Amino acid sequence: MENTPLTRNQIIGIIGSVLAVALIVGTFAYGLHHSRDATVAADGGAASAASTAFRFSVTSGGEAEEADEADDADAAEETDTADTTHGGSAAKTTTKPRTTAGKTTTKPKTTTAAGGVATTIPDQSGTTAAATTTAKQYLVNFLVQNESGEWTTYKSVYVSYGGTTDPPAAPAVKGKTFSRWAASATNGATFTKATPVTKALNVYGVYTALATYTVKFYMPDGNNDWKLVDTKTGTQGESFELPATPKLSTCPFAGWVEGTPAASTYTLQFDRNKNLYATYNITITFITSGPGVRSSIITNKTIRSGRTTSFPSPPSIAGLKFVKWTLGSPAGKTITSSTQFSNPMDVYAVYEVLPTTTTTTTTTMTTTTTTLPPTED
Repeated sequence: MENTPLTRNQIIGIIGSVLAVALIVGTFAYGLHHSRDATVAADGGAASAASTAFRFSVTSGGEAEEADEADDADAAEETDTADTTHGGSAAKTTTKPRTTAGKTTTKPKTTTAAGGVATTIPDQSGTTAAATTTAKQYLVNFLVQNESGEWTTYKSVYVSYGGTTDPPAAPAVKGKTFSRWAASATNGATFTKATPVTKALNVYGVYTALATYTVKFYMPDGNNDWKLVDTKTGTQGESFELPATPKLSTCPFAGWVEGTPAASTYTLQFDRNKNLYATYNITITFITSGPGVRSSIITNKTIRSGRTTSFPSPPSIAGLKFVKWTLGSPAGKTITSSTQFSNPMDVYAVYEVLPTTTTTTTTTMTTTTTTLPPTED
């Protein structure tokens, strides 16, 4: 069979058919491209067109029908139909917004490409792709030292980045007083309720050692002095108890006092170093003593131990002279009215014999001798 060359009209017809097919394919691709762009969600994920409340069906003539189950009967619609080229139709349906009870709702736009394929472009009006950002949480541990010196967690709390937290009330630690919360165990920066948290933290309780005080307890020793009977040591602010009352012969107990002579008041707290004395109501007896003199009581005085007393005037004794006061015996320690008494004591007035004055008279005889001159024979 012999090949017949194409005529001019046949060539023009073939070129027209190719251009028509290219136009149809380009229109279809355009519709698919815009449908895909409109269904992409703000966060990058695909939003399914099936989530809309609209249903679309494709008719045999290539027209798109829209069924809106939620529409009111009086919804206003506007349809623009594109020109038909080479037997194919490219129909574009645009729905105007409708207002219901003050609320504006825009229906989705539907594009039907040539060949009768309907593509739904969901409405994005009124939808904001909100990015939810949750601030990172950081753990803040508040630590204190135990009696062994080890750091232990007292309380923990989670705080958002850049946030703040109120430090807890510090626990009581024996022998120490709380100073502050610090960012390190070695005298770091102070952590307060205004300190921003930007990372996980260990916050350390800083304490200051309390002062230590000693209380000593004394009682009369029997020789007009004092002896230590008890000692208590404690930290500042702590309380202490008095020891059992010591006995002193038959003298009534008069109470504990701080210092001698007893004039200071005190508290049962370790607030300073103290010396406390057990005091009694004691009797001081004044007695005469001297050569050839029978001892006799001059007077008695009752005082509180730890104090002084006035001395009586020593009596006059014929032939004797008062010399001094002594403690405990005529040969005892010399004392004065400034002496403090801790025990019942005897005080002696010591005398000595007055010196005797002897007057000696001497008689002197004067002998007068007279010498006569010699005579001549």
